[in-house]
Amino acid sequence: MNYSGLTRRSLLSGVIAASSLPFVSAQQENPSEENYYIGFPLELNWESKIDYDAGDVGGKINQTVFVGMSNFGNSNGKLAALDIDSGRRMWSIDLPSVVGTPYTDEKTVFVTGRNNIYSIDPNAGSKIWEVEFAQGQPLPYLSIQDNYIFAAGRGFKNRKNSDGFRVTPGELMCLRKDNGKNKWSKSGKPVVGMDTKNEKIFATIAEEKYTSELDIIESDGSIHAYNQKSGELLWNTGDYSLTGYPQAGESHLVGIGKDGTIYGFDYSDGQKRWDLSVSNNQLNSTMISNLLYIGYDDGVTLAVDMGNQSIVWKNKYDRAVQWMNKKKSNNILYLGSSNGSIRAVDSRSGQTVWSHTLPTTAAPLITIHNDTAFFSGEMDSVYTFAGQRAIAQKNISRVKNMSTSSVVNTFEEISGQESSLSLAKSAFDNREYENAQKFAEETERKIQNIETSGAFLGGIGVLGGAVVAIKKAKEQAHRKSVQQDYDEAIQRANDINESVDFDIEIESRMREASPTNYDSINEAEKAVSDFNNYLQDTSEAIRQHSKIEQRIKSLFEKDEPIDINVSTTEAIEIISRGDPPGEAKEKLEEVSLFLDCYEIKSSLNIRLDSIQNTNIDLETDTLQQNIAEIDINDNPSQAINMLNSYEKTVDMVERINKLYGWNSSLPLRGVITGLNRKINNKKVDENSIQQKIKDFEQIKTSAENVINFVEQIDEDYPHIDINETLESLNDAISNGDVEKIDSLERNIDDIINTTWVSEDLFQYDWESFEHLVSRLWSDMGYSTTVTQASSDRGIDVVAKNNKETVLIQVKQNSTGNNVGRPTVQKTAGVLSGDNADRAIIVSSASYTNTAIEEAKRHGKKIELISGQQLLNMLSDSRLPPPE
Repeated sequence: MNYSGLTRRSLLSGVIAASSLPFVSAQQENPSEENYYIGFPLELNWESKIDYDAGDVGGKINQTVFVGMSNFGNSNGKLAALDIDSGRRMWSIDLPSVVGTPYTDEKTVFVTGRNNIYSIDPNAGSKIWEVEFAQGQPLPYLSIQDNYIFAAGRGFKNRKNSDGFRVTPGELMCLRKDNGKNKWSKSGKPVVGMDTKNEKIFATIAEEKYTSELDIIESDGSIHAYNQKSGELLWNTGDYSLTGYPQAGESHLVGIGKDGTIYGFDYSDGQKRWDLSVSNNQLNSTMISNLLYIGYDDGVTLAVDMGNQSIVWKNKYDRAVQWMNKKKSNNILYLGSSNGSIRAVDSRSGQTVWSHTLPTTAAPLITIHNDTAFFSGEMDSVYTFAGQRAIAQKNISRVKNMSTSSVVNTFEEISGQESSLSLAKSAFDNREYENAQKFAEETERKIQNIETSGAFLGGIGVLGGAVVAIKKAKEQAHRKSVQQDYDEAIQRANDINESVDFDIEIESRMREASPTNYDSINEAEKAVSDFNNYLQDTSEAIRQHSKIEQRIKSLFEKDEPIDINVSTTEAIEIISRGDPPGEAKEKLEEVSLFLDCYEIKSSLNIRLDSIQNTNIDLETDTLQQNIAEIDINDNPSQAINMLNSYEKTVDMVERINKLYGWNSSLPLRGVITGLNRKINNKKVDENSIQQKIKDFEQIKTSAENVINFVEQIDEDYPHIDINETLESLNDAISNGDVEKIDSLERNIDDIINTTWVSEDLFQYDWESFEHLVSRLWSDMGYSTTVTQASSDRGIDVVAKNNKETVLIQVKQNSTGNNVGRPTVQKTAGVLSGDNADRAIIVSSASYTNTAIEEAKRHGKKIELISGQQLLNMLSDSRLPPPE
């Protein structure tokens, strides 16, 4: 379907009615009335082209939505800001890569790149900060909590061993939103998913192995729970072979195993409370309240109640559901399938409310904002669909703001008609969105008639009098509008007063802003506007105060004294007097900065306390004393700069401690001396220390890769001497020789990339496998011919050189399906009737004992080559394994 040139209403012919779809449900109930509040069916609102191969719509700020764009062909990426109503691009910024969904808070956009996290100014489209992951690439998922961002990193290297591809180490980190500083981080096994709830962060940590097609072979995954503030590990579930994202439900934390088993864990201690076996081919899952929704690759989608572990409903669609998103407020679940199929279903009954097909072969990614659904993904555009409610509301608002809409109302009142704009508003309030749209369009036509030809004016009498009437009507409408704004401001002021547990002296401001005080309507309008601005600032200050009070409660005991010069009480006194809230906001910002300092200071002490007592002579006691002496009360701005500097120092201490714990023979003395000088406040090249630590960490990573490889191979593994490799490795570690360890790792990479494994032999069909054997003997210097299948007498390849002619029979047998004695006897019979010198049987499996005995009877005339021998020969050859 091509959307160009089509109206929204003409697109509705492609919408499938809910009643025409197959439906299976354990609760045969109709979608609730509140589902229709958004005004199904949805209609195309706008379409915006994507610059690269894929786009991912993320968060929004005010009327702007943000789209991350990725280019699969190289590392280019882009973040763009689009106007929600029109799709107009406000700005875009080029980034080295964009791989994740843009996330937003009230004033910043955050997005993950291939190895980085970026903070972007939403107004200017400029970069505020970026942070590089030490381990792996970040997951496209971020969690924003108060002043912090939680991010997880996993890497994927094309490192191949005998049982497939393996994911490399990952990292979990907590960053400050304002500057990207690391509050705490955990590195180790890959983090393959995370979620947050109840001031905890839950991470699925697993070392997964994949086939060449990236299907999971195995996963030793478990969920780890960390304290969000300190990064302290609270518990882990133990190994349930979990994979993917944990789901934080109302009653239980949910994880899904590789075999499809759903596990429910207790939030308090991570103990398993129940499990439910379903299927092992799930593609994705999401949760609304206490219902878990799972999509499978055969098109089945089901809802599972986490409270009683029962299946609430189950639907079968014609295509696999590859993406899900939710609209909790009206219980709508959005599903995206391949070939552009999208649908909205009632999350409690499974009944389809609306469906459509986009002009793409990809499965759309789905993002929901208010009453608008955004569809993006591996396609050339972002599409937005809005409910009739959203479209009607937008048009009514537009018409209301048109310069002569009040004139239309006035003339309709004079002529005894009910205002078409009033009819539109009334229809909208009654959820008659189609009628609301019709009346809004009628009002717009009347406005156009007034503004262009004056034809509408003729309907009420003399044209000269009409001009005076227009002027008077516009002035009356203007004053009426200002009065209405004032009345709304009074209600807002009352709401603010009722929302707090103290009185705000606001009456004098109310009286001063009343439009009746002013002869000039423009002066009245300015007074009301100033009053509204005051209310807006006051409301923001109250929200700021509430957040700070919550932080104080979470950081301090109930009766614990807080040593701070500026308290929240002073800010409340300013607000209570009805004074301009700017000064109150400044004082609250000082308190917030003090709390930031307190949190950082506490976190640094916790981190230093957790460092194991080692013999590496790091002056951690001095460091703690230095941190303790920072006065966060006297000058929080200066204190936070000092604490941020000490954060870097603590980070280096942790990293050195970790390196020493890994291998105490690392030559860390120079780094330790430099760091101790920094701890003692002596001038030192900090960048030099950081670089040396990075070098040692690279040594650790490379050495672990070498060790992991060596541990998985047998002593007779070709091309590598295990003892010699380990001796060289230990020598390089002791000398801190980065180049030598890199050389060892590259050597192993070369071996891995040229070593054949058993799975490689089955990447070929039987005919290609015969040609592979033929190429192997060609590589050994023979001239080879693959025989015709119809007349080969069991011989598949004939190989000749200047010394001999060899007949080769090729058997592509599965492991365990060994070649038997009859095959050897048949080959011996063919050899006796031929001029060849000898015969070879090549098998991807092995041979039975009787086959081996039969071959021995013929001496050197018959040779048996097993699958392992064949793999060794291929690894020794110049033939590369299949991709």
